[in-house]
Amino acid sequence: MAPPRADNKKFSKERSKQKVAKKPSKSSLPSTAVAVALTALVAICVAMYYKNGSGIETNLRQATKERTKESIGTSNSKRSDSNGDFKVLPRLNGVKVGHVQKRQLSPGKVYEIKTLSLRPPIFEIPDFLSEDECQTIINRASKAGLDTSEVQDPETGINIEPTNKATFHSWDYNSDGVIDKVEVMHNLVDLSDLYFSEEDIAKMFVELKVDKNNNGVMDLKEFLAVTTNKIMKSLHNMAKKLPRVKSRNSQQTWLDHRKIKGLNDRVAALTKLPRAVIEESEELQVVHYHPEGHYHCHHDSQDFEPNVPCCAFRDRSHCRLCRYITVLYFLNDVEEGGETAFPVADNATFSPEAWAKITKFRCDLSKHCHKANLFVKPRKGTAILWYNHLRDEKTGWHGRLDEMTYHGGCDIIKGEKWIANNWINILGDSRETMVSCKNPKKKIK
Repeated sequence: MAPPRADNKKFSKERSKQKVAKKPSKSSLPSTAVAVALTALVAICVAMYYKNGSGIETNLRQATKERTKESIGTSNSKRSDSNGDFKVLPRLNGVKVGHVQKRQLSPGKVYEIKTLSLRPPIFEIPDFLSEDECQTIINRASKAGLDTSEVQDPETGINIEPTNKATFHSWDYNSDGVIDKVEVMHNLVDLSDLYFSEEDIAKMFVELKVDKNNNGVMDLKEFLAVTTNKIMKSLHNMAKKLPRVKSRNSQQTWLDHRKIKGLNDRVAALTKLPRAVIEESEELQVVHYHPEGHYHCHHDSQDFEPNVPCCAFRDRSHCRLCRYITVLYFLNDVEEGGETAFPVADNATFSPEAWAKITKFRCDLSKHCHKANLFVKPRKGTAILWYNHLRDEKTGWHGRLDEMTYHGGCDIIKGEKWIANNWINILGDSRETMVSCKNPKKKIK
C-alpha cells in the first residue's frame, strides 16, 4: 500500500538530497548503505502510521479511492461478497452532474449510472429492471391487493386552535389585517397536512357564510363569528370526499424482494453493501397512482434522536426510520405527469430555516412540480438511487439526515403510475453491531 502523499514527497526529497550530496569515489558502498538505512526508516514510519495513526481516516481515504475507481468505470468488474469487509459505509462518487459511470452489476450486463445531483447524491440507472421484472412486480402487487397509502406519522384527529385575536394574527401571514383564501390554504397545510385549492376555500366561505361584507376576505369580526371549530370541521369533512387534498394520494402494498430473482444481488453490487443487508432491509413497497395521485415533498428517513431506536419493519412503537438509501423503481411509462421531484437538489443556498418558511408553498407538487430544482420523468425499468443520510465524518458511519433529500411524486395528469421503493436500512452503530430491520435480534454477519 502506498504511503500518504506527504510521506511520498518527504521520501523523494530525501532521495534528491542524497543524490546531490554524493561525491565521486572508488566505492559507493557507504552512500548506498545510508540510502538503504533511510529507506528502511521511512518504511518503518509509514508502517507505524498505518498501524496506529490512520484509523477511520485511512478507511475514509480508501473508500474515496474505491469511489474514484468506480467513477472511471470498469465493465468487467465482478461482484463478490467481499462487500462485507468494510468499516466505512460505502457511497457512490457522483464526480459531477451529468457524469456517467459504467458498472457490471449482474453477470454479463453493464449498467450506466448517471449523476443527477451532488447535494444530495442522486443517481439514475436506466434499464435496472427488465420489462418482465416490472410486470411481475405489478402483477404480484395487484394480486396481493393494495391499501390506501398513509404517511409514516399521520396527524390524528383535528387540530383546532382557539378562536381569538392571537389565532387570527397567526393565520394572517402577511399581517394586512385580513385572512384571504390562500392564507386559509396554507394554515391547513400547517395544521392538518391538507392541500386545498382556492376554489375549495371559496366553497367553505359560502357554506359557512363567512364573508358577510362580500369583499372576498375574512376580517377579525368575521373570524371570531365563524370560529375555528366550524372552519376546521367543514374542511375536514370536505377532505373525506377529496383524496386529492391529502399530502399522499395513492394505494400501496408490500412484497418480499427476495422473491424477485437476482434483484438483491444487483442492489448489493450497486450499493457495495453486503447482500445480507439488502435481504434484511424492509420489504419492497409497491405504490399505484391514478389521475390526481401524488405524494407531496417529504423525507424517506428521520434524523437521529437520542434514546429513540431505529424502527424495525412495520414497527409502530416509538421509533425513527433509519433508511440509509432509497432505490426507487419506475415500473411503467406514464402518459403525462408523475415525475419524481427534488425541490432543493443542488441548492447552493439551502438552509432548513429558509426552506421552512416556503415549504407550504413549494411542497405542493400538484402545483409546483416543475419549480423543483430536479424532476425525473418516469421511464419503465429505470432506478433512481439517493442517500437519505450524510456519512459521519468521524466514524464513517450512518450520520444525520440529509435535509436536502426532500422529494415527492408529482400529480398524475394522464394515465397511471406504478413504482416500487426499495429502502436499504442500516441498524447499528458500526459494521460489528449491524442487525436486521426485519428482526433486530438477528445480527448481520
